[in-house]
Amino acid sequence: MTTDERGFFKVLIVIILLVIICISAGVFFFNKPKPTVNLQPNPQVVNTTESAKARVVYGSLSGKWAGPWTNSLGEHGTDTLDITDTATGFFQGMWAGNIPVMGQWLTENSLKFSGKTDTRDYMVQGSLQGDTLILSYTAKRLNTSGTYTGEEKLTRISK
Repeated sequence: MTTDERGFFKVLIVIILLVIICISAGVFFFNKPKPTVNLQPNPQVVNTTESAKARVVYGSLSGKWAGPWTNSLGEHGTDTLDITDTATGFFQGMWAGNIPVMGQWLTENSLKFSGKTDTRDYMVQGSLQGDTLILSYTAKRLNTSGTYTGEEKLTRISK
């Protein structure tokens, strides 16, 4: 065997070894099991949050609430909120009679919720003080540009 032939076979063996290594690495890499994502809430985690502790301390937000509101456009009126509270620190209901809302406790006496209609998107922060619920909201117009803010002071009228 000549020197040229030996050199050729050495290069060929190196190429074959590289191909084998690449195939092995590819098989290892591509055959890894895909990680799974569990999108279901874990009740054990939810119940250990500050929001769940707040619900225990302050009782339920469930019930019907009513009271006056004003906004940054100079408008005012009377509003309602009908809420069903859960034992996990989350709640849902109907605001102003036609706005479905979902929210959660943030701390011992503060909460947030959001709701949407065809023409408005509402983000609401609130504070529970006994049977009084003080809400501050921002309304984003969906059919035109612009936002405005508002406040309301609701009193529980039934549980």
